[in-house]
Amino acid sequence: MHSDLAAATKAIALALAATLVLAATGCGKPSTPAPEATAPAQSAATETPATTAAEQAAAAETQARELELQARQVELELRERELAAKEAAAQTAARTVPAPKAATVPKPAAARPAPAAAAPPPPVTVSAGTQLSVKFISAYSTKTAAPGATVNAELASDLLVDGRRVAKAGAALSGSVTEVISGSRKIGAVPALTIDFTQLVVADGRTTPVAIRVVQTGASEKGRDTAKIVGGTAAGAIIGHQIDDDKGKVIGGILGGAAGAIGAQKTGTEAEIAAGSVLPASVRAAFTYDGK
Repeated sequence: MHSDLAAATKAIALALAATLVLAATGCGKPSTPAPEATAPAQSAATETPATTAAEQAAAAETQARELELQARQVELELRERELAAKEAAAQTAARTVPAPKAATVPKPAAARPAPAAAAPPPPVTVSAGTQLSVKFISAYSTKTAAPGATVNAELASDLLVDGRRVAKAGAALSGSVTEVISGSRKIGAVPALTIDFTQLVVADGRTTPVAIRVVQTGASEKGRDTAKIVGGTAAGAIIGHQIDDDKGKVIGGILGGAAGAIGAQKTGTEAEIAAGSVLPASVRAAFTYDGK
């Protein structure tokens, strides 16, 4: 576009210059002298048109230069307008193109306030005399058990105090045998097996010291042992009657009584706890539970 305008401007300037030159040349041609003119007048007329043509040619050249300068000025103005139009277009394009969005940095989430910790429930006390059920894992007997032997068992049901669960069913109990009364070892006694538990796993998983006792008794041996001893004495008296000497009767009676006592010891009954059996137990000393 710019080159076309420049070429057109130059062509116009040259055409104008050529027109002026031709006009000046035409005007400078000598005219036909009048027949009645004299010789001096002819010479003067001859010199005047030549001088006038040269001046006209110079004036035409000057005018052509001025026209060329004007054409160049027009060309410069056109170039300036073209540059201004390009700058305006560039600015318009810059305004229409959206600027790239800045990367948004996510705001850190506001820290939520920690929920207030629930107040722990108040402690409860398992009072002395509280009854509960104990399930034995292994078998025990007054005939084989010895004081100090370790005993492991578990609660047969939940231990509850005022609706609060202190220990769950199946909670471990551990203790030891503290007393053994065997019908085979003691005449006239009641067979009994005493077990004291000293440790209990409570509901929150902790192990708490306790005093829980289980006592398993057998049938009384008093009547049976008396019959065995009397029976032995009677047998001894029969043996004594076979001896005429009174001394022999006394010795026979003593020997018969001793034999009856030995028989009573060897044939006495026992207190038994079978594996898997559930027995009642009692809390001998109060303890406190402060867990959940």
